[in-house]
Amino acid sequence: MPTLSSRNRINEKSILYDTHIIQHVSLTSRIHKILLNKPINFKHCAGQYIKLYIENGSYKFFSIANAPHSEQIELHIQSPYLISDPNPFLSNLLACNRIRISKSLGNCILPKVLKRAIIFIAGGCGFAQIKSLLEDLSMRANVIFPVYLYWGVQSYSDAYYLKELRDLMRNNHWFHCDIILNSSSNNEKYVRIGYPTDFVFKDFPDLSNFDLYVSGPEIMVKTAYHLANKHRVCLEHFYTDCDIHKLKNE
Repeated sequence: MPTLSSRNRINEKSILYDTHIIQHVSLTSRIHKILLNKPINFKHCAGQYIKLYIENGSYKFFSIANAPHSEQIELHIQSPYLISDPNPFLSNLLACNRIRISKSLGNCILPKVLKRAIIFIAGGCGFAQIKSLLEDLSMRANVIFPVYLYWGVQSYSDAYYLKELRDLMRNNHWFHCDIILNSSSNNEKYVRIGYPTDFVFKDFPDLSNFDLYVSGPEIMVKTAYHLANKHRVCLEHFYTDCDIHKLKNE
């Protein structure tokens, strides 16, 4: 999911599609899953995102959280941590009679044939983009390279897709997953504490044979990009919807 200026350069004259909400599910106390009807002729690849407009004229960008085979468009929306600070965009979205979305955007997609191992780095709801990529991989019969996910969350309860990830690991020898907590509690003694970037580059000092896909908060993407350069990741193997040229110059 892009978080830097790349999202501000979208062509405003791009075709728009009308859609509506099919389902709203609270995945946690702060994270919401929205299912939109997929408009006729709307196409997307796993890993892409959309620009979503609501009736009051406001808009936001959201990663599409499901692979293209679905008949819906799945979005994950996170509310602020403070209960007293509600998410006005979500409230307005749920009250909308008319929703419009852009065509699918972004180039953070998988090759048709995998030729390298993959590391996914996700922060919070940045996992939505990674979820669609994992769904794409799970439907392929020819995955022979290992795939690693490092997902950073505030607390274990924020890992809202944990059961499905465990099932994916159990059913696919190529998949490995680490949940990284920002802080610990008495009930969470046996998980890694810190940030996902800390452990990726600790576990893999040499990443020259990996493709990296990074999705999440801006500061995490920046950190991952600069550390990747130090660990022998070529620019062509670092995938994010953020503005690479801006990252390169910061």
